[in-house]
Amino acid sequence: MPMLMVMAEARCSQFPVSTTGATTDSNLQAFGPKVAYNPDKSEALIVWFADKIDTAFEVYGQIVSTKTGKSLYGNDFQISKMGTVETDTRYDAMTPSVAYSTKEREYLVVFQGDQEGQDNAFEIYGQRVSETGELLGTRSFQISQTGADPTDSKYLAANPHVVYNSRDNVYYVVWEADAEGNSHAVEIWGAVVSVVGDVSPIQRLSFMGIVDTDTAFNGFYPDVAYNSVDNEYLVVWQGENATHHAFEAYGQIVEGATGLRIGKNFQISDMGIDPTSTSFRAFRPKIEYNPTGNNYLVVWYGDTDRVGANGVLNIYGQIVTAGGGLQVPPSFPISQMGESAFDPTYDGVHPDLTYNANQDEYFVVWEGDEPGQDDANEVYAQRLTGAQGAKAGSRSRLSVTGANDADSSYVVQKATVTYASGERKFVAAWGADSQGAKEAYEINVALVGEDGVGIVGDFCSDAAPASTSRNTTAAAILVVVALLVIFGIGFVVYKIRANRQKAEAERAAAAAAAAREANRGGAAAAKSAHKGPGTHKSRKVKVSRKKKSRKPPTASRVTKGLNAEPSYSYVSYETYTYEFDDEISSDSRGGSKLARVDGAVDSGSGFYSDEARV
Repeated sequence: MPMLMVMAEARCSQFPVSTTGATTDSNLQAFGPKVAYNPDKSEALIVWFADKIDTAFEVYGQIVSTKTGKSLYGNDFQISKMGTVETDTRYDAMTPSVAYSTKEREYLVVFQGDQEGQDNAFEIYGQRVSETGELLGTRSFQISQTGADPTDSKYLAANPHVVYNSRDNVYYVVWEADAEGNSHAVEIWGAVVSVVGDVSPIQRLSFMGIVDTDTAFNGFYPDVAYNSVDNEYLVVWQGENATHHAFEAYGQIVEGATGLRIGKNFQISDMGIDPTSTSFRAFRPKIEYNPTGNNYLVVWYGDTDRVGANGVLNIYGQIVTAGGGLQVPPSFPISQMGESAFDPTYDGVHPDLTYNANQDEYFVVWEGDEPGQDDANEVYAQRLTGAQGAKAGSRSRLSVTGANDADSSYVVQKATVTYASGERKFVAAWGADSQGAKEAYEINVALVGEDGVGIVGDFCSDAAPASTSRNTTAAAILVVVALLVIFGIGFVVYKIRANRQKAEAERAAAAAAAAREANRGGAAAAKSAHKGPGTHKSRKVKVSRKKKSRKPPTASRVTKGLNAEPSYSYVSYETYTYEFDDEISSDSRGGSKLARVDGAVDSGSGFYSDEARV
């Protein structure tokens, strides 16, 4: 009963916000959601990238109410426009991030894309968006400048993230890009962006390896948080500094107003006892700031020989104090998807997090699979205390994909989350494909209570969602439904028995009357008796059941072969497709299009092996 309750509530608390194509069309897909909260209107803007025109990816958005979950201001809307013709598949926009300015009451969406004349030469762009989803200012403005020649596709910028600085009323954007003069050496960069789109001088933030020309040491997947107390940013990324492919999480403090570095790069994670080991690594760090304790929580996924075994992927965290100090004790596990820390069958990957100031807690989400459900991954969540990162309550499940828990055909990918302080709810989003339509990915959203449990609304029908939590409304509804069903069955059984008894009584009475009439020689009465109860009609009891509409889209794992160039961070490919870490495309003319999109690939390292799911 508890598992059925969890599945029913999760299924009815998630709802789709994107409409990329028909639910059965796996050629049109939506990926990579990010969420920003608008406290002024109790709304959230969810952004993602999708190809509503096959293989022509653009960035889209949808504004939803954080009170009801209802989509506002019409259908999803297009934010980016790469190239001059919508159907031109040479130009794309991907991997968006979004932040909200409380002073300007508008959003800034940043993404990587290639404009007309820059085919494959990806740069970082920004687009201002109003509270109601209208595009502000001129067409998407360029933020990064990678390489001396803007048309040189050997120099790429990718994976941007943006945060809002409330003290100076500016945005800060970070991304990964090739170092000047060496297209194979990837580092982390950042720039302050004004609310009208003016970009400050770009600053290099990471220094992986000893010399810039060494392509064996790189920085990938940056994320950033703003410290409102000290007016500084902490930028984190996945880097290799000791040995090629010995990935750990690194950080850099940046001054809030100018974007200049404060101090040097420092290591945050410590996954292997041997720092040069490529068997134990940290991937994709994410960060959030806690103004109550003036500290940060950095989370990542990986395998470690300190509490587990090689190939056992789980979520880990580290409290970082303001200024970049690591809190003792060191990094701690957040998820353990298998029954043992040494079981490589079940993984926890791709975390994201937010901070709940009302309860001084962090809230971490990730995708994972549990014992008996290998590869049938779902979205899970865990609350952590703000001071120490200790677990607060038990792990909760936010998504339901496929017909049952063991169905690995449908899985989720890359969950993200933010906290709606005014409504005291979390807003979580993830990609998913519909049951019966594998790989037809759309974006799902769920409102989650402060207890970490999905808020059950009537998302299984066309009615507006409710706003009560699982422990109250959901349980009450299930109990009431169960009682009604039991009552209905009992009533039906009672009526059947009553009708049967009545019919038998009538039959017996008729037979007795017929016998009496027969004894008196009444032939007509005897004839009437032979009809028995056939002329009697019993009332039928009809139990109505509310129909459920199509469940929100779910997600499935996609298997893809990558033609990776050894020791090189780019991927060649032949078709648009998707895997856990790669939103990767090629033009339909069969030419090889090199693009680093949300990931570094090396065919010799197993970095993108199914075991690593990186």
